[in-house]
Amino acid sequence: MAVLLVGGINLEVNFYNLVLAGLFLGIINAFIKPLVNLLTFPFILLTFGLFTIIINVGLLFLMTYLVPSFEINSFWSGLLGVIIISLINYILSSFNK
Repeated sequence: MAVLLVGGINLEVNFYNLVLAGLFLGIINAFIKPLVNLLTFPFILLTFGLFTIIINVGLLFLMTYLVPSFEINSFWSGLLGVIIISLINYILSSFNK
């Protein structure tokens, strides 16, 4: 969804690329994000949690190296993409309660 809404995020939209992007996003969020959050906990604490947004943008940029057809043009595009992904995640998780 973020690919469709943000002009600076590009992905060749086909089934294989969508599955690959979803797989790597899940792996990054499950294994790498908790480690990065633990290592940067003092910054997260000092910024009252706002540093987690920067971490999420960095992890989204990491996906550009793992998924060859995925591209982010600028930090601001990545930031907007992270906000959209977070909002969609929040909305979908509210149905699970």
